[in-house]
Amino acid sequence: MGRFTSNCMPVMTRAARRFGISFLAVGLLAAIPISGCSSSNTNPPMMTASARSSGPVSSDPEVQTVLDNSCYDCHSEQAAPPWNAKLAPSYLFGAGDARKALDFSEWNSYDAKRKHEEMKAIAKAVEDGSMPPRDYEFLHPAAEPNAEQRHIVVQWASNVTPVAAH
Repeated sequence: MGRFTSNCMPVMTRAARRFGISFLAVGLLAAIPISGCSSSNTNPPMMTASARSSGPVSSDPEVQTVLDNSCYDCHSEQAAPPWNAKLAPSYLFGAGDARKALDFSEWNSYDAKRKHEEMKAIAKAVEDGSMPPRDYEFLHPAAEPNAEQRHIVVQWASNVTPVAAH
């Protein structure tokens, strides 16, 4: 009997350890939204359609769909990201800064020079894959543009008329 106990005990201990590690990982993931809620980096209130300061960014419906799905959660006040997207560290700690850098809600108030600079930055970020951030795409797969959608946005953003210097 001693031999049976000694052979089975390590198996039970490994299983118990696996369960403990899994339980710990779930606990840590559950703590992330709680810690994110206490952050001072909060999103501004959602704007209603009638309160928007701008309309669509692009007249091309394909481009606008990609921007809506992949960019607006962080770069607009017009979107409400799903709960799982809010778990991404890039969203938790960067959405406010992202909106300060580029806010599609304010797009129509940008002057021609700023729009030109933003379009160059959009083309570069989408082409090199830095936008949307990988952690955000992982937790919100619907926000990940496919290769064709990336190409559509890069083409749109690259077809910008240069702004004459003043």
